[in-house]
Amino acid sequence: MKKIISIGLWIVGGFLLLIALVAGGASILALIARAQHGRGLFFADVEFLGLMAFTAAILGAATLFAAKKLSAFEKRDVPQHNPTDD
Repeated sequence: MKKIISIGLWIVGGFLLLIALVAGGASILALIARAQHGRGLFFADVEFLGLMAFTAAILGAATLFAAKKLSAFEKRDVPQHNPTDD
């Protein structure tokens, strides 16, 4: 069961980091457009996309960290078979 949860966390964490990357790129593109056209209501997406990128990056990193810890915990739980015990 822990392995399934760990795999799910790896997938979700990777997806969140991908969202952070895309949102960060979109934020930079919006910042360039703002610099060319000036401030205005339509250019308020720079802050929104930047905040979304930051939040997704933090959550993605935390999720991958939890998945790594869960994987390490799972490997530590498995009892090792000693052939000399037979």
